[in-house]
Amino acid sequence: MLLTRQQFSQLIDACRALPEPEGDYPENNYVMELLETVLNLRMRRTIVTNCLEHFRTNCSKQMRTFSHLRYFLSRNRDDAFVAQHLWGRRYSKRVSRLRGLLSYFESIGVTSKNALRKWGTDSEFHRDFEGRVPSLAIAACQYLVMRLGRATVKPDVHVRRFVEGITHARLADEELVAVVEKVAKAIGLRANDLDLKIWDYQRRLGGEAAIQGCRRVLEA
Repeated sequence: MLLTRQQFSQLIDACRALPEPEGDYPENNYVMELLETVLNLRMRRTIVTNCLEHFRTNCSKQMRTFSHLRYFLSRNRDDAFVAQHLWGRRYSKRVSRLRGLLSYFESIGVTSKNALRKWGTDSEFHRDFEGRVPSLAIAACQYLVMRLGRATVKPDVHVRRFVEGITHARLADEELVAVVEKVAKAIGLRANDLDLKIWDYQRRLGGEAAIQGCRRVLEA
């Protein structure tokens, strides 16, 4: 156990008290999955949503597949231009991550949505992703495989604040994933569904307000 029995019990009670989330993880095509992976890290969700909406409106009809994206990136080496074209903002460092992610998937033959979904089912972070793409680590990997259907969680700031706010325990990323997966099993939810409930609750109420709300539930 990474937590004491009391901490684990408190976390179970807090998770059971969470309301149903508003919305779900959307179904994306191959290119959109890669874009969301590189955009989502340490960026406000409203900005990510706006960036993806820019792509849907201006690029999605012409750029839906691996081949379309590879051709566009190979023809345009100016990352600032690529960022402005793809998502309408100057996040050029994320273009570098996108190039790296695309190159990695090309190297292992994951060049279609079906292949990407299979990779998401079969992959393991340390074996199949760690160190393969500069600046992308476990949070990016977990978020991607979750959107592809894996029952797991991502160790992002919302999940971390929720779990550590309830338990007062400091957990490493992989420990955080293991704990929330175990809680999900205990309350009869898929881990990605619990992740969405935590994330949505934290986002709507704000970090500290969300924690205080859960503590009031535990004290009732």
